[in-house]
Order: sequence, then structure tokens, then C-alpha cells
Amino acid sequence: MELTRHARLVRPVRSEIRFADDVARAMLVERPGLLRALGVTGMWRTISGQQIAAFTGEVFGKLSDDILFSAGLLARGRLLTGITGLRLPPLYRTAWTAPLGDIETQVTYQQWLALTAGVPWRNGPQADRHNILASELGLRCAEYGGWPCVLGESMAQFNQLFGDDKVPAGRNWAGDLLLVRADGLRVVVEVSASAGVPFAEKADRWAQFLAQDKTKATMVVFVDARRPDRSHDRLGQVIHRSMKKSISRAAFKSMDRVTAGVDERMAIVRWDDWFPGPHHAAPEFLTFDVQRPTGPNDNRWEWASVTDPFEVAGPKDPKTAQAIIGNARLLYGLPHWLGDGPKPDVTQWLLRHAGFDTPPVAPHVRRGRSELRRYRRERFGGNAERVDDQQHDR
Repeated sequence: MELTRHARLVRPVRSEIRFADDVARAMLVERPGLLRALGVTGMWRTISGQQIAAFTGEVFGKLSDDILFSAGLLARGRLLTGITGLRLPPLYRTAWTAPLGDIETQVTYQQWLALTAGVPWRNGPQADRHNILASELGLRCAEYGGWPCVLGESMAQFNQLFGDDKVPAGRNWAGDLLLVRADGLRVVVEVSASAGVPFAEKADRWAQFLAQDKTKATMVVFVDARRPDRSHDRLGQVIHRSMKKSISRAAFKSMDRVTAGVDERMAIVRWDDWFPGPHHAAPEFLTFDVQRPTGPNDNRWEWASVTDPFEVAGPKDPKTAQAIIGNARLLYGLPHWLGDGPKPDVTQWLLRHAGFDTPPVAPHVRRGRSELRRYRRERFGGNAERVDDQQHDR
């Protein structure tokens, strides 16, 4: 109950705690599948059990739920819709009340890195609808969009995209998910359902940082995610036009933004432009078609395919920008099928960090038959044949 209240979810799924805290944490460390589920939740902020199973490729059932909840690491609950008899699946968040704690000392360095990506463990934004839509969009992009790397909110932080020295201390600005194209272009997606001053400030902030980005390695796409049945009514059209106006105004606010080509790296699209109905994706989603304010004044907004490097230019240094694709294969929050392929050698990095070029232990050498017989004769003398017989009997 306490975890549910702290997470601000409406009601608990089950109030009982099946395992003691220390027992649950010990069970968690012994189950890599649960560590992956925890890593997915930490990266994507709010997520359903079905989405966890899709990300990890493993069943996320009652036992997994109970262990993570009893360990004090996840909050769980359901959203109320006001529709009688409609019981939605449970939602999960990392718990407000419990950091990783002693788990960080019980897992290997590679497991810790896969779980946290080397960044501080924190809760992040708690807008449930917003986070669930971002998680769903991430899964769809990973499965159908051809993106080699799809990461959640914890990997779309401004300080990771633009550098710690560019972001004021104490600011946890971030996008909702991060897509990486094969050439290393990082496409940050911002899911929004309202316009107004907060949206205008967010667009202006993105334009400011994009103008300072000399690598040209990042762009932002705003997804207008109003309810599909309301996105094209009069109010929905007003809100969408307001979003476009804020983006265009931010992109052309100053000469440094104009000369940096910020308008080419800011875009917007409606959710139902990509997904016009249940269980249906438009062809424009597969090519990630978006609108950018790159046209003339009388026809400002032009369509462009983000997956096409001839329409949306890639980074200046693709080799450096592409490094994230291989490095991200270590992370639990990455959709599991994108984790195949070569990964960084964490062991070698640890050795170099400790000052060693090779492991500081004698290598194990498998002796050949002739060398083993010679060793036995030298060691056992006339008893060598008896030793051979004993080994044969075994």
C-alpha cells in the first residue's frame, strides 16, 4: 500500500507482501530475467506487465511481480477509467521509497552496467499515460521501424546528448525515448498532448541546445498524442497549430539558430498520422514521416522521412555517433532482439582501469597426452603406470 501511495497509482493490485525484503532481494540477484525486468522499468519509467514481457522476451507473471514488489523496488497499481467492469492490466514503476541499495554490491559490474547504464537510479516523470505511450511507441519502432537502437527516457537526458557542461546543475531535462539511426543520428521523441506555455518553453529549450550542437548528431520529433477521437476536432486542430507555431518560432528565434539549421532538426507528427486505427500502422510510420518547418513562409511545413539520410542529414562524424549502437547492446532496457551482435568487452575495460593489460593470474594450460605422461613419470617414477591405471578405472 505504501509503495502504491508513493507512486500515486490509484489502487494496489495486491496488498500482501509474499517475501521478506532481504529474501526477495536475494532471489532477485539470482534471477537475470528479473534484473532485466527491473532495468526495463527503470529506463522506461511507467510500464505494463505485457510491455515488460515484450522488452525482455520472458514471461512477467505473478512470481516476478511478487519478488520485485516485496524487494521494495517496484510500485504497482492500476489506473481507474470510470468505466464499470473494465479492469486494466497492472502498471509498474520504480518505487519512490527504495533505491537499489545493496543490490548494487551483489551483482557483477556488467550486470550493474546493464541495469543502470552507469547513470544514477531515479524515478523520472510519473505521467502514466505519457510513459505508457512512449513505451508502446518504442516497442513499435524497435519491431517495425528498422531502428538498430531504441532506448527509454533515462537514456534521452540532455546531459548525455549534449554534455554535462552544457546543462545547468540540477536540471533533469530529457526526451521520452531515443531512437538511433544506422548512421548514428539520435532522434529524440517527445510525446505531448497539450500546447501552451510549457510546450513553448520545451520547444525553445530544444532549439537552444540544437543550435549549440556542433556535431549535428541529434534531432527532436514532437508527437501530438491527443486522444485519437479528439485529435481532429476543433480544439485538437487549435492545439496542433499552436504546437507547430511554437516549434517554428523556436527554430527561427535568433540568427544563430537559423545558421545552425535548427529547423531541419525539429519536427512534429500526429499519433494518428502513424497509427490511424487500432492494430493498424500507416506506411508513413515505417519511414518515420514527420513535418519540419523548412518550407517558405506561405507553405512552412514540409514532410520528410527521418529514416532516409538523403532527406534528414546524419551526424558530421558517423563513426563516433555510431558507438552508442554497440554499447547499448549491454543494456537491459533495450528491446531484447536488438541486443544481438558484438558488445563491448567490459572485462578488458576493468583490467585497464585497474592498471593491467592482461589478467593478473597464470593462464590455465591444458596439457597434451605426451606432456602429461612425461609429467607423471617425473612425478611418480615407477608408479606412473599404476597412476595411469587408476585414472583409467575412474
